[in-house]
Order: sequence, then C-alpha cells, then structure tokens
Amino acid sequence: MRLSALALGLALTLSLPAGATSHLEKAYNTGEPIMKPMVLSRLIEFTQARKVPDLSFNNEAGQPVSLTQYQGDVVLLNLWATWCGPCRKELPEMEALRQHFSGKGLTVVPLNIDQEGELPADVRALLTKLDLPELNTLYDPEHTIGNTVPVNVVPATYLFDGEGNLVGFVRGYLDWEAKGVIPYLEKFVDKYQKPQKS
Repeated sequence: MRLSALALGLALTLSLPAGATSHLEKAYNTGEPIMKPMVLSRLIEFTQARKVPDLSFNNEAGQPVSLTQYQGDVVLLNLWATWCGPCRKELPEMEALRQHFSGKGLTVVPLNIDQEGELPADVRALLTKLDLPELNTLYDPEHTIGNTVPVNVVPATYLFDGEGNLVGFVRGYLDWEAKGVIPYLEKFVDKYQKPQKS
C-alpha cells in the first residue's frame, strides 16, 4: 500500500497538471506522433501544437533575450535550478546535446529559475564547479515562464517548433545520453523545424 501511494505521488509530480496548457490557443494538428524509444516514454508530443506568447528572459548581463530569436530551429527549453540535484546531472547532457545539434536545426536553451541568491554569480559558480564554464543560460527569477507552462517541477524540458509553437514536454530528469535519444531528436527536427500543418 505504501509503495502504491509513493508511485501515485511520483506519477502526479511528473505529469503535466490537467489543463496546464489548455489556455494556449491551438495552432495546428501535429499528425502522427514520432515513435520513441522506451527511455523517452515520459516525453509527450502534443497532438495539437500550441501558440505561445512572446517569451523573453534575461541573459547573464541582464539584457532581454526573446525565444523568437531562435525561430527557424526547434527549441529545447530546459528549466533548471542550482538547488536541484537532477538538474545538475542533466546540465552536462544538455550541453552535449547543444554541441551535437549546433547548426543542425535544434537549439538547446537552458533557463535558470532560481529566485534566491546572487544571480548570476551563484549560477556561474555552480557551472564552473560542474566544469561547464562556457554554458550560456538564460535567467527567469520572476518565473514569467509560469504564465505559459508549469514551473513546479525541475528539471523540465519544453519543445517548440521552428515557428515558436509548443509541441512537447517532459518533466523530471531524463537521461538525454541514452541510446535512441539523438535519433529521436533528429526525427523531431525533421518534423518540426518546418512543420507541415494539417
């Protein structure tokens, strides 16, 4: 009984709250879902792409950076925090994905959601400790992303098509280095960099 309650609690934590994106206008039917390996079983590909408002965050210098600047590429927006152990494990994997897909139609955008501490100094110190001194992260200390998607679980990764529509997500840690992930993401880029709308 105790194990069942634990499993249910974990499932509720990792699932997207009902209606969490229902306020977003539908953009188009995404068609047949891409077959995915077991490691990606928790990654949800929407049946209806969702329009999102212009999302703008801050870079390390405090200047605004809009996600629209990445349009033309599939965007993998990874929410993380310095206090999150699974995030620390996932960040090097995100950097490896960024390097692998550089110039190949997928842009990895880490988004730090810390609300306390010295930003960006504390973040930069952690990235240096993780041997990721060159990792460029954006900052959202006010959780403005929370107006579009939930921010109550980190890490969380949201996927946007080449036109900036939300097309998928996974919440909680995922082994992005597992076999099958890169081939799946390559198919995702093929489908969503220039989406065919039905």
